[in-house]
Amino acid sequence: METIKSIEHPGYFVTTHKKPDGYTLGDWNHMVKCYHTRQGRIIKETVTYSSPVLDKPRTEYEPKEIDTEFGIEVIWRPWHG
Repeated sequence: METIKSIEHPGYFVTTHKKPDGYTLGDWNHMVKCYHTRQGRIIKETVTYSSPVLDKPRTEYEPKEIDTEFGIEVIWRPWHG
């Protein structure tokens, strides 16, 4: 599973997974949760995100939104058994 970004905060991690084409956000959320629990992680929360995809403008004042990226952010911590 592709991880876009994973950052550490005191006591937990936040990992971002971009939704691939062909999945609903609900299905992708379920798959991401399964992936993290199989890795032995305790999921605190999942959050859906959307980010604009901008074209390559000629100047910084001309960017245009050409698409929207969707995905899931997972807030988790390692399991310590």
